Amino acid sequence: MIVEVNGKKYEPIEQPKRKPLPKFAQMALIMSGVYGIGMGGHKKQPSINADYVKEYGLIKNKQSKLPRSNREYIVWYFEKHFKILEP
Repeated sequence: MIVEVNGKKYEPIEQPKRKPLPKFAQMALIMSGVYGIGMGGHKKQPSINADYVKEYGLIKNKQSKLPRSNREYIVWYFEKHFKILEP
């Protein structure tokens, strides 16, 4: 699916498949959830009820009304999942 934002075309990036976690890692993940120990290293998705493609275009045009943290997350998400097509 090719997406157009501000006259530029983007295509989705194929995300690598994840391997199943080893048993000790699964237990550590469960224990961290039970005891509230933070794992860190990832961005928490804010609750955004918006079309990411449309909102990315608004952000690039500096017309977005979203808070800064939501704008940063949308830009991070879009640039991680889409790449620009060269003409």
